[in-house]
Amino acid sequence: MAGTYTEAQKKAAIKHIKEKTDDIRLRTKKGLKERYKQAAKVYGEKTGKKISMTKFIIDAVEEKIEREHLDV
Repeated sequence: MAGTYTEAQKKAAIKHIKEKTDDIRLRTKKGLKERYKQAAKVYGEKTGKKISMTKFIIDAVEEKIEREHLDV
């Protein structure tokens, strides 16, 4: 049964996502998604830390907020 989830595990995961996370959707020009994915991959290879495209984008936004002193 490796790789499968019980119904209880599925419900718990959905509950956690609803209670602990926000959903942000981005629309970009064609091709930017692939560019961002590749940038995250290169960054991961450079630093030795595997990083998702989403985490890469969030880190970039947070870095900009700090750099520009936009803390709110």
